[in-house]
Amino acid sequence: MNFLASILPGVRQLRTPATVGALWVAAISVVAVPRWDKLRVNAGLAQAQAIMNAVPQTIEIAALVLIIYVIGCIATPLQLALGRRLIASVFAVIEWMIQQDLPGRPRRVRIAHRLHDHFADDPRCVTLPLEGALTTSFAQAGAPALACQVVPFAHVIESLESAAVQLGEKLPLQAEEYDRLRAESEFRGAIALPLSVLIGLVSVPISWLLLPVAVAVSAGLTFQAHQLRQRSRGLLAVCLHLGYVRSPLVDGLISAVKRMKLPEDASSGTWSAAISMAATYLGDWELSTQIQLEFYPGLAAEEPKNVQDFLDFLMLHEPDGVWFAVQELRKYGREVSEAYPAEPDPLA
Repeated sequence: MNFLASILPGVRQLRTPATVGALWVAAISVVAVPRWDKLRVNAGLAQAQAIMNAVPQTIEIAALVLIIYVIGCIATPLQLALGRRLIASVFAVIEWMIQQDLPGRPRRVRIAHRLHDHFADDPRCVTLPLEGALTTSFAQAGAPALACQVVPFAHVIESLESAAVQLGEKLPLQAEEYDRLRAESEFRGAIALPLSVLIGLVSVPISWLLLPVAVAVSAGLTFQAHQLRQRSRGLLAVCLHLGYVRSPLVDGLISAVKRMKLPEDASSGTWSAAISMAATYLGDWELSTQIQLEFYPGLAAEEPKNVQDFLDFLMLHEPDGVWFAVQELRKYGREVSEAYPAEPDPLA
């Protein structure tokens, strides 16, 4: 069992690029073989064939395996990104439907919300344990209950995925399950496109009516890959909530905020600005901006004092960026005092 557990992750990592490369080579062969008599007149192809004929067959096989693997390594991340982009597009359409077309139609609203949960990157099975874990972690540092809401869940999950090795020490069975879910998600998402292309190329000479089968195979595998990814992220979120793993991002943010020595009665606005500055100190400017964008429509609406405390903290620690925060707050209809700069200072 220990031997299998030690080699299975490597086998799973090898399986995906090898299969993807083999499918693309098969698809290319379906196109190239019937036209080989015309293609072989190409000088480059003729020279390559002459070289392959001159070397031993074992080297030919090794070279073919290497080519298949390299093609798979290049194509796999591109296809996974394409599949996630497709899921994100469907998710955006569902969100638009909920906001525009469905109010006042309870049954359709329920259906839309179920679809919303199926296509979301982080459904409720992920966000609920994450929110509990973040609330507990920040409360132990002295933060108000709502302050953790500005931390984007997606960034926390990504930090957990890079630190999932922690599971192997405390919960080996859960670590194995996480690795299986993640690898299976990548495998199905990666083979969706080349398999559908291969099915399409084989189907066209038979009947054009078989092309929808290729599309259905691709869509089905992409959706299954997304669901498996949701389950793997949900497993990490639950482990974080139960204290079996720790998020390097959350620990880093809390540690940086503690060094700022905020007063015990600091408001959610002050904490939100401090967490944003902590992300900057950690070198993650994208996260810092995202935290501020989470604050403007959320905690800024709770009470006017949050807005004032947020801007006061920025004025003290990052005065050059206050004007941008003022503009964003006003976009959301928040009342901002004229005492804060609304434009960047002109260069001297």
